[in-house]
Amino acid sequence: MASTDDDLDIGPILREARLSVGISLERMARATHYAKSTLGHVETGRRTATAGIIEAYERTIEQEGGEVFRRDITHPGLIKLKGAKIALLTKAIREGDPDIIAKAPTAHATDLAIVHKADPDAFANLRRWMVEGKTATLRTNALSILAKTPGQENARAVIEVLETDEKVRHLCISSEVSRLLQLDWATSRRVARDLPSCPQPRKLAKKLAREVVDPHDSESRWCGAHMLGKLAPVLGR
Repeated sequence: MASTDDDLDIGPILREARLSVGISLERMARATHYAKSTLGHVETGRRTATAGIIEAYERTIEQEGGEVFRRDITHPGLIKLKGAKIALLTKAIREGDPDIIAKAPTAHATDLAIVHKADPDAFANLRRWMVEGKTATLRTNALSILAKTPGQENARAVIEVLETDEKVRHLCISSEVSRLLQLDWATSRRVARDLPSCPQPRKLAKKLAREVVDPHDSESRWCGAHMLGKLAPVLGR
């Protein structure tokens, strides 16, 4: 079983992983032999995810070609938070203080936990920072969090920034390269500027093919399609 932090909001992560491979809650209950109501309570945070439930999710989702715990990027300053620290960060965001998301990239699970705890005021600030944030890091983190929230309005706003903000676009593509190939951050940034130079273009393309159909992350969808287009000349050789 992948290692997890005790205070991490595991429920939303399990739900996202289940939905990413198209498994209904009813089907997951049949496959794991847990009651549908139990799994529903786990996914919404009303019940703790036991080791057995996490292992059952991992086993079922991996059989469908997915993964529960998405690999993180290799950035040396990656921020991973849990429990009370997530609550404090979300409170700061709601009150208009970007706090540490203006300084370094956040882990995927941290983004999901913020989405799970954020209220309309927090989302309004994130939408503003995604466009007007003083640092590219803040704009990118705000975008990555909003990209994991549902709704066409959020998706359109994310795509507009990716298409117009060169610095954010570069950081997002670097993150995709880093996460999917687990290359060091410096190499990932270099590859992001010249995708045909990727040392494993076919492996990257195979992974991107899943990204472009991810219904729960508009950043990954846009970056996946953009990167596949840039890789096309290399893949056709």
